[in-house]
This record gives sequence, structure tokens and C-alpha cells, in this order.
Amino acid sequence: LRLLRSPPEYTSYADTSTIPGHYVLYWEISLSRATPIPPSVFEDCCLTVEESFNSVYRQGRVSDKSIGPLEIKIVESGTFDKLMDYAVGQGASINQYKAIQEKRG
Repeated sequence: LRLLRSPPEYTSYADTSTIPGHYVLYWEISLSRATPIPPSVFEDCCLTVEESFNSVYRQGRVSDKSIGPLEIKIVESGTFDKLMDYAVGQGASINQYKAIQEKRG
């Protein structure tokens, strides 16, 4: 089952407002169908992403429990462009704005 037409654009950050802290991925996706994606699909995505991380992350996540579960948040298509436009409009240099990453398959 292929839910995405293309790999998602994404950005991430370390959320330290919780104990333990955890990583949050923001995905901007274009859905290939109108039906909402069940939460279990995103849980599977989180598991797949976490399994791709290195042993230090996995140790903190599983053994030490010093890292909380990965979280994926979906944002509307065009959100990252709007964010860049806002930052530049507030005086940020376009040259200093870090482009959102697109995962290449």
C-alpha cells in the first residue's frame, strides 16, 4: 500500500519540554487519496524511522529510557514555503534560511 506520491519534505527538532525528551518530525505530505491515514500507519512509520537510527539512539530509547518515543506530525502542503516566506518577511536572510529536507528514496 503506497500512501505517498513522493517522499515527504520534513524538518525535525528535539523536544525537551517532556521528560524524557524526544524527537519530533514534521512531515509535509501530499496525500494520494482522500481517506484519512489511520494512526497505526504513523506508528509503523515511527518504528521504521527509529529502527534506522544508530545504536546510541536505540540505547537511549530502549535501554536507558533517556529518549522518549519519536513523534511524527503532519503539516499541510505548502507549510514550509509559508514558513520561509514569513521568516524572510521578518528580516531573515534567504541565504541563512535552511531549506527543508526532502528524503530521496
